[in-house]
Amino acid sequence: MEKDRVRKAASLLASKSAPGPLQPAPLPGQVVAGAPVPPGGGVVGLPPVELDSWTAQEAQPLVVHGLPVVEHLLTARRLGKLREAKMPGSLIMQVKSDSAWPETVKQTLNQSLPGSAAKLLNFVHFPKLFKDELSSLPALVLLLQHETAVNERLDKLIADWKKYIPPAEKPPEKKP
Repeated sequence: MEKDRVRKAASLLASKSAPGPLQPAPLPGQVVAGAPVPPGGGVVGLPPVELDSWTAQEAQPLVVHGLPVVEHLLTARRLGKLREAKMPGSLIMQVKSDSAWPETVKQTLNQSLPGSAAKLLNFVHFPKLFKDELSSLPALVLLLQHETAVNERLDKLIADWKKYIPPAEKPPEKKP
């Protein structure tokens, strides 16, 4: 009996000094008293990015360089379909000519889109710090499209070449 009383007392003493049930970790964005707070920007180790508002004048180069890329990609897609269907060259040239955007459309878009582009960049909080990288995107897209087209043509040339190469002759088997 004495042993039971000592065991219960020890158990009661241990339960009073125990920290209690574990609490779940705080959710992201919750501030916990005594926890370190990350510096501005919300990401530890990275400097905060200044978010200046874009203006139409600052977005103008993006539109001026981006519209020809869009026109080129749309035309290349049409011409690719015609070449794949093995249409005559004269038809392909006619479609290429018809695919060019009218100059009045290009001028109107060059004048009206920079304001919309600036609003979009501000809406998605795109920092001006990456203006140069953003300006290089049209050239990178054209380069990627060009490389894809060259690789497709190369694959077709290799496939056609393999059709005309006779299979290699097997050397006669030696009898033991």
